[in-house]
Amino acid sequence: MVEAIRQEITPELEQFMRVMFRVRRNTRRIDLEATGMAMRAALDRAGAAALSQLLQFPAPSGAGRPLWLLGAL
Repeated sequence: MVEAIRQEITPELEQFMRVMFRVRRNTRRIDLEATGMAMRAALDRAGAAALSQLLQFPAPSGAGRPLWLLGAL
């Protein structure tokens, strides 16, 4: 499962880095606000892809889950 998540995250981060290096090369500047927004967007996409992978597995029994996951808190 860890490998599946890594496979989902790696392309998003590689794309982010390509864009950031291209912008830096073309403008000689880094816009920190745009960089932060792009990083958040890349991580959101990677997280969504990883969650999609996790949701393909059957849910474990309630015995092994913390109580807060069962809505007890």
